[in-house]
Amino acid sequence: AALIGFLISLALTLLIPGSKPTASSSPSSSKTSSSKVLAFLHIGRDLVSLPCARTRSGLLLLFIRAGAALAFHVFNTIWQPSLVRRFPNWGTADTSRFMTFVGILYAFSQGLVAPRVLHFAASSKLLSTSNLLVLCCLLLSCGRLVAISTTNLTIVYLAYAAMIIALGTFNSAITSAVSRVAPTSERGGFFGLLSAMESVCGIIGPLLSGSLATLFGEIYVCYLVLTLYAIVAVLVAAFWHSLSSLTFHDKMEVDFSTFTTNNTKKKCS
Repeated sequence: AALIGFLISLALTLLIPGSKPTASSSPSSSKTSSSKVLAFLHIGRDLVSLPCARTRSGLLLLFIRAGAALAFHVFNTIWQPSLVRRFPNWGTADTSRFMTFVGILYAFSQGLVAPRVLHFAASSKLLSTSNLLVLCCLLLSCGRLVAISTTNLTIVYLAYAAMIIALGTFNSAITSAVSRVAPTSERGGFFGLLSAMESVCGIIGPLLSGSLATLFGEIYVCYLVLTLYAIVAVLVAAFWHSLSSLTFHDKMEVDFSTFTTNNTKKKCS
């Protein structure tokens, strides 16, 4: 019933005519750009004010989120131009259908697939959560390489279907891990810190992608995406098990002012 309601609301949304740009749209976009720039400052502030963000587990989540977000924004910079180049008849209607497909499948992934798959991985002796997330990184990286290389639109949709299922599972695992890393009083701030990290990657990613594509070609952008997902996969494979069994009584907090480590006795629920 929820899925039917979502589809109906989505169909009604698509029927709304697009609004014409007005004079007030320019200041709005300017504010958005300013908020992304301020995200740099927010990250430093939140690292100082949130004790859980300075723990090894908190820093691990931040690095994983940064790597995945940077790979996403690096790839997205060349994705849309590549569609127009490979499919000459690609137009607004095709983009609408594709984005609708992505949105519906992502909602399906996070709402139905991810909870069941993560529960199975957590209770399975054959497949651990860390192995599942490494598989998600593999699908996200190789899926992007396939999607941007093929001239068959069906393969593009199939590659994105696998990627979206993997992305929904990956993001659900991150959200679940935050609830174990951050206590209730710091959880909202930690999610805000992850959002700020995403905004910073939204600035750095297109710059890196544009520079690489201009100087060396788009294939090097793909190499960078593969490298970033490989780094994320290594972090997950090496350290995610400490998050899966996290009921911290003792946490190692990193002191950025003196670059030393201190043991703090904080229970993180």
